Amino acid sequence: MKHPRLWWIGICAISALIGLSSFWLPKPLTANAPANSFSAARAFEHIKNIARAPHPSGSPENQRVREYLLAQMRELGLKPREIKGERNGATAINLYGELEGAQPGATPILLVAHYDSVPTGPGAADDSTGVATGLETIRALKARGQLRNTLGILFTDAEENHGVCLGANLFVRDQTNLLKNLRLIVNMEARGNHGPVVMFQTGRGNRELMRLFRRACPLPVAASFSEEVYRRMPNDTDLTEFLNAGKRGFNFAFVGGIDFYHSPRDTPENLSQRTLQHYGECVLPLVAELGNADGDTLERCQKPGDATFFTIYRGRTALYSAGTARFLALATAALFCIALISGFRNRSIRATPFGISFGVNLLATILAVGVGAAVIFALVPNFQPRARGPFIIGLPFATGALSVILLLSATITFALRRWISSRATSSESLASVLMIWVGLALVSNKLLPGASYLFMWPALFGTFALVESYSLAEVSMAQLVLTAVPAPLLMAPTIALLHQTITIGIAPLSAALVAFVFCLMPQTRRA
Repeated sequence: MKHPRLWWIGICAISALIGLSSFWLPKPLTANAPANSFSAARAFEHIKNIARAPHPSGSPENQRVREYLLAQMRELGLKPREIKGERNGATAINLYGELEGAQPGATPILLVAHYDSVPTGPGAADDSTGVATGLETIRALKARGQLRNTLGILFTDAEENHGVCLGANLFVRDQTNLLKNLRLIVNMEARGNHGPVVMFQTGRGNRELMRLFRRACPLPVAASFSEEVYRRMPNDTDLTEFLNAGKRGFNFAFVGGIDFYHSPRDTPENLSQRTLQHYGECVLPLVAELGNADGDTLERCQKPGDATFFTIYRGRTALYSAGTARFLALATAALFCIALISGFRNRSIRATPFGISFGVNLLATILAVGVGAAVIFALVPNFQPRARGPFIIGLPFATGALSVILLLSATITFALRRWISSRATSSESLASVLMIWVGLALVSNKLLPGASYLFMWPALFGTFALVESYSLAEVSMAQLVLTAVPAPLLMAPTIALLHQTITIGIAPLSAALVAFVFCLMPQTRRA
């Protein structure tokens, strides 16, 4: 085959674009959209009314927002009521209503969003978007006819300014009659002003929940690695209070544009209409599925068992159990060991070139991390952004800086791989980098089980490519596909979400991931 490296880079680029296709958000629907659909334009009217000014808990503006929401809930027939509570001298006034279902009995499903904002910003995204999504979802559901199950809707107060999600905390503490019958919670949050709406948290025992989510949601953006990341971040949402009470649910948020978060720029004018429409495209079908679910379905969602899941491309999510993930990681390691031993025995792999290639792979990774850190350290003193650990907020052109870092990482790795091509065969080079991928698959499966798929699938398909390389005189199209599809497909959206979630401060890790991917590039030299 002529120019295998160019073919490989082309396949890589296509795979990355397919992986990023879930970031392609739906076109906003107008106010004239069918009544049974979610309209961003209709929801946006609520946001404009709620986010006129900052409305922190206890303020006159907070009272105005509360009265507006009570009027909207009455208009929807939710029979709302105020629920006032107090803790350590701090007061919160929650709003609770119900959309009555055809099935008599308790309320098993609860929609949650907080209606207060920080004192420094009007909170158009955080969390007027969640409140507006809840109202528009209820309106669309009413237009479709009565649901089987009764839906509760809770707008919490004082989520922002008491060091605890106070409204949700008080609801869990005081409303025990309502809480005991709840089966699932759908929480709607925001941190930024654009980007895909990510279902980023469910809590433990999520296998059946994710099966229901995959069935219901037509445009999912979800990955089990996000829950692993979120558990290690210093953040809580209202859902945290329910999870601590033993409940389960779905936590949604968009995280693009952290510069707007908790700032005066969190205004309706700066909010992405496509993001708002995507919120509805996620929440409305999910709540409709839950609202019409029978008792057995809701009971299955309480069963133990974790899942590994990730969006493959727009509209398609992979899902399998944590036990399957462990098996796949161990099976991949075993297959690689067999393939490696076979390579040494048939002399397709020699120890010295294998070791040199392995060292070059590590060097490429180290240099990639170093370049990422150097670019950040060069930019930060000049622009003086706000920084808290890896979170670097306010750095101009952060996405452009990340692109430069990733391009430099790919270039460095490509150059080093070209240098080693005269010293190691294609099989030796591929085997050496698969050692790293397999090792990461095993380590992540132990420490971050929800993230192990990122390394396991490229390692598994790479092992198949390694076996094929033993018997071929030149690089085949099958080898190119096996090494160029899985890694970019999975890593591209992961890097994008890491950048949106943890900012440019995570760029050294992203650079290392790009180096791992480019180390898979096949060599042209044969034994």
